[in-house]
Amino acid sequence: MVYHASAARLSLALSLFASPALARSVGPRDPVPEGYHAAPYYPTPHGGWLDSWQDAYTKAQDLVSQMTLAEKVNITSGVGIYMGCHGQGIPGQGSQRPPWPVSWPIGTETPGPGRNWEGFGSDPVLQAKAAAQHIKGIQEQGVIATIKHYIGNEQEMFRMYNPFQPGYSANIDDRTLHELYLWPFAEAVHAGVGAVMTAYNAVNGSACSQHSHLVNGILKDELGFQGMVMSDWLSHISGVDSALAGLDMNMPGDTNIPLFGFSLWQYELTRSVLNGSVPVDRLNDMATRVVASWYKMKQDKDHPRPNFSSNTRDRKRAFVSGGCLLPYRAGQLGRMLASTERATRAHLAWAGGLVWRITPISMTPSRPSEGESRTSSSTTRTTFPLIIDTPAADDIAVVFISSDAGENSFTVENNHGDRDSDKLAAWHGGDKLVQKAAEKFKNVVVVVHTVGPLILESWIDHPSVKAVLFAHLPGQEAGESLTNILFGDVSPSGHLPYSITKSATDVPDSIANLKGFAFGQVQDTYSESLYIDYRSMHYQSMQPRFVFGPRPQHEADAARAVGAEGKKKYAYPAGYSTEQRPGPAAGGGEGGNPALWDVVWEVGVTVTNVGGEFAGRASVQGYVEYPEGGVYETPKVQLRDFEKTAVLRPGESERVVLRLTRKDVSVWDVELQNWVAPGAEELGGGRYTVWIGEGSDKLFLACYTDSGKCEGGLEPPV
Repeated sequence: MVYHASAARLSLALSLFASPALARSVGPRDPVPEGYHAAPYYPTPHGGWLDSWQDAYTKAQDLVSQMTLAEKVNITSGVGIYMGCHGQGIPGQGSQRPPWPVSWPIGTETPGPGRNWEGFGSDPVLQAKAAAQHIKGIQEQGVIATIKHYIGNEQEMFRMYNPFQPGYSANIDDRTLHELYLWPFAEAVHAGVGAVMTAYNAVNGSACSQHSHLVNGILKDELGFQGMVMSDWLSHISGVDSALAGLDMNMPGDTNIPLFGFSLWQYELTRSVLNGSVPVDRLNDMATRVVASWYKMKQDKDHPRPNFSSNTRDRKRAFVSGGCLLPYRAGQLGRMLASTERATRAHLAWAGGLVWRITPISMTPSRPSEGESRTSSSTTRTTFPLIIDTPAADDIAVVFISSDAGENSFTVENNHGDRDSDKLAAWHGGDKLVQKAAEKFKNVVVVVHTVGPLILESWIDHPSVKAVLFAHLPGQEAGESLTNILFGDVSPSGHLPYSITKSATDVPDSIANLKGFAFGQVQDTYSESLYIDYRSMHYQSMQPRFVFGPRPQHEADAARAVGAEGKKKYAYPAGYSTEQRPGPAAGGGEGGNPALWDVVWEVGVTVTNVGGEFAGRASVQGYVEYPEGGVYETPKVQLRDFEKTAVLRPGESERVVLRLTRKDVSVWDVELQNWVAPGAEELGGGRYTVWIGEGSDKLFLACYTDSGKCEGGLEPPV
């Protein structure tokens, strides 16, 4: 078993108020705006009805049937944040740390949330496909993957419930929830994920750890999730309510005020079952789901140890401003000055550290270009060196800049976990460092280690700045992977997973508006609806500096589309019932109705490297434009599939196929509570256009679903 190694840092002030009563007394709740509601959904659907989980559930039900009440209760809780792992008689099923978490909700409202870097980008399809692949890879090793945080945890400020105020309420309408925020979770469930972790915050006024509509109704019924649902650390704020709402495991066992040995489950859950407040079949289902996940990953038997490898060089994103300088060519390189403002520190934002690190500065002196005997010089500092030899025309300054983010346990440069004060500028004076280098050198390369978008306008157009490499967060092999890019051993083939605007005011600033201290529940209403990142910029006709999806500019290739192929009574919550509901129309399988994954169209694309010098890979992206004149408002185009070629040498070609599923061409109908296709005849018909390109603003081929034909040379819709 591999466990998530994160540490909670606790406020001493909270410990002064430690009592079970105060753990639930979390201050006044401000009214949720009209139109946003958290409808009750009871009871919790039982697990074990899907064929793919049948064997695991048969074993789990047999084991749970032999357990005492205390044993069942024991496996639904951790044993305290500073205590050791427990197995409760199940070898390897320790529950002091959760199974490996692998995905995160998309950072939609703003690029500044502290945990955006733990996800895969700003688009739900990108998040979904990447999460599914991670989950499959992790669980093939016998490890239970966990997707978190369910749902709407889009910032750190005000996220946690405490004795003074509830966690903030992310107010999300039903269609936006399904088409954006829920999409990656649905794909994760479809991939067979074994565990889901709830978020600290509330959604539409109700805490996620006791949100019956989100957990019972959507996750376990509509999406058919068969695994276990756990709380995030210290986010458990109710006993009976959370059990009835579908929570299966309380982590780490404490209330939201730790260290005093209080729990809302454990002995309290035993008491609640004995007095009838919690039905025994709900406890049985809780325990069975936990054990079934264990059996599903075959952790009852010997299973292979995890083996991790990373092809980090493929994931670098390069953007060229002005003249092309990368890669450094034989005979071209003069002296190199590498200046850094703490950007090469090996780190994983605020989540942990590394065993060792190899920095680019340590690697470059050993990598002079072929035919050159001159070595590079380097300096590490937060300000540009005052004394330096006059650079020659072919000398290069490589400047490393960074930004960071993480949980709200730390404040750095007045950023409280979220990047709520930096206005998306580089940290530690990084922008000034670039400007000083550009004043001195004729050739400047900027390497950006960042958790998300930065505003580059103070130096991006300077004639000396020849290239910008978005390398994101450095790991222990960052030095080797970066120098492979800088010296041209590998051509970068990553694409930007978010847009970079020209001003911080071009994106919503809800985080900036939710700083400080406030009484009552802070309301964060997602009024932008479906229009996030590139969708919002298309809607506003806004031209960012770099839009979602572009590729390195020093590679060249061409694409040609082939075609589209079609007792003491408990005060139960409102709406509580023990009668099982019929399955929803949108459900029926893991992730939702199995028909949602039927492929309805395929688009074949031939990609040719028409460049004369560099080998590289290309990511072909397919964006769907919905039929005109429909009853549903949709963004102009939406990413729906992407495929990456192998490494193509100049002149080589490869055919890739993009596949569109029924869900890809559907929208969520709030009244019908189901997915519907706007192009269906009963809704007026009309054709979809599949735009093929290398970025959301670089679309050059259009394929039509009614004729199956494709054509180029058209004006794209964005």
